Amino acid sequence: MTTSEIHGIQHTCFVAQIFNDTTLFFSRSTPNLATVIPAMDHIDEMLTTQSQDLNFKPSICTALSIAKKTLNYYNKTDHSEVYQIAMGELRLNLKSTS
Repeated sequence: MTTSEIHGIQHTCFVAQIFNDTTLFFSRSTPNLATVIPAMDHIDEMLTTQSQDLNFKPSICTALSIAKKTLNYYNKTDHSEVYQIAMGELRLNLKSTS
């Protein structure tokens, strides 16, 4: 096995570990929105950073970019009122109707 192949395997294992840790964390109990969202944000941040890491092979960066695009579909909840309530960010705009 070449050094390049070993580095590729190490990078793949590093990325897979994030998903494994998340799976194990949520398997321990019933997750709620306030715990799921920060975990998704952490995965999103990791995918962003790692997909731009020049130390990774281009094939790994491409796979990470595709995974990030998939995750961005789920991150559309960031603008929902449920998300904002769960994260303590809801700002009510109460207008007088009179």
